[in-house]
Amino acid sequence: MSIKKLADARTYLDSLEKNEYNEYLKEKFDNELKEEIVLNHYQNKTEYALNEADIKTISDDCGKYCLDITEDEIKEIFARKFPRKYFVIQAYKNEVDEKYYCHLTPNYLTSYNMELGGSSFGLQSGLHDALKFTSEETAIKWKDYAKDKFLNRSWEIVEIDERLLGKYKPLYVL
Repeated sequence: MSIKKLADARTYLDSLEKNEYNEYLKEKFDNELKEEIVLNHYQNKTEYALNEADIKTISDDCGKYCLDITEDEIKEIFARKFPRKYFVIQAYKNEVDEKYYCHLTPNYLTSYNMELGGSSFGLQSGLHDALKFTSEETAIKWKDYAKDKFLNRSWEIVEIDERLLGKYKPLYVL
């Protein structure tokens, strides 16, 4: 729904008799209006980053409709609507693995020291400990290095968003 229609609906609800249901509807429209204002702010942008200037502009836009919005609310809406994207490197065994089925399920490139090579550089099955790259170019560099270390595997770089990682703050991000 457009900002104008949400604002009109909210104004209409203000004119109605105050009761629990109307207050519930007003709160629902307020929340939808806040989301639309945040989305509208990023409508013509190619990069989705949240900075102080964006927060101020969004807050001012909400003020035009007599809405109070906190910085935490803006950040929460932003995180829900624009989750961070990461790249992970998956490897599959080329030959059939009857014991662990590594030809069907991926292993992920990891390095607990976050160094290219070294003693903690390897493959493991969990996404939580996998290296997460913010740039595909960096992921390609690491994949090319790993190809020479771990032979007889097929490799791919997969884009994921942070929602797949659960509520934990992502670890091993490069």
